[in-house]
Amino acid sequence: GDAITAVNGFSSTAEEMTDELVKSDKCEFQVARPAIRFITVDKHGGALGLKLNYAKRGRSLCIDRIGEGAIMDWNTANLSEPVQEKDRIMSVNGVEGNPAELLAELGSAAVVK
Repeated sequence: GDAITAVNGFSSTAEEMTDELVKSDKCEFQVARPAIRFITVDKHGGALGLKLNYAKRGRSLCIDRIGEGAIMDWNTANLSEPVQEKDRIMSVNGVEGNPAELLAELGSAAVVK
């Protein structure tokens, strides 16, 4: 879904935006709509090079860091649309929803889509 990126011009932290929501009678929101894209990455027997984060009851994986590995290689070959920190992984090879299942598929598959 959409993400609130600022409340009444405040955007540095979620806490700051929440405080602004609580204290203001009228709020102006800045909202970002994510773009969905599909990529295919061959791990070539190595690692993806991702540090991931997720909520136990969430429906996605959040990319915290990109290090050496298949994703960095993919980014080098696709400079116009790189995978970036804070991007979300919503599905892997047709597996959707449960973060533990997404992680398992990322770990076991040689090619991820």
